[in-house]
Formats: sequence, C-alpha cells, structure tokens
Amino acid sequence: MKQKFDVKTAIKTTRWMGFFCTGLSFMFVVAALFLGVESGVPFLVAILPLNLLAAAFGTMFHLFRSQQSETDVMQVEIDQLKATVQQLQGIGQSATSV
Repeated sequence: MKQKFDVKTAIKTTRWMGFFCTGLSFMFVVAALFLGVESGVPFLVAILPLNLLAAAFGTMFHLFRSQQSETDVMQVEIDQLKATVQQLQGIGQSATSV
C-alpha cells in the first residue's frame, strides 16, 4: 500500500528535530564547559554535526512550509476556477433554453 506524503506532519517533525538538535548541542557546550577543556573534547567534537543537522532540519522545515503555502494558494485558485466554470455553464444553459 502506497503512503501519501503528509506535509503537515513533515513540518511538525522537522521543526522539532531542529529544536532538539540545537538544544542537545547547547547541552553539550554546557557539559564541555563544566568538565573542562581536556574532558570536554568529545562533547565539543559532537557539536559540529549536531549544528549541521539542526541547519538541515531548519532548511527542510522552511521548504516544507513554503510548499504547503503554495499548495494552499493553488487550491484556492482551483476552487475559484471551478466556481467560475459552473457559473459560465449555468449562464450558457439559461441562454440556450431561451
């Protein structure tokens, strides 16, 4: 069974994953400062990939959000076109019946 891609779920997930990575890197900075320079090196090394992940999730969040807004705008335009076509069909039917 093929699953449909849900933009709203993707937006929520990417937003919270970015926040999580940023929070974890902040906690690693605090741990490195608390442990000192020599013992905190592994924490400092882990900060770079976490920040890259946070940036990637932030970028994905903005892409998904802009995609959703474009989809919403297109849906409104489609609904307006459908209403216009129905009005024109109604005018055409009343003109032919006269």
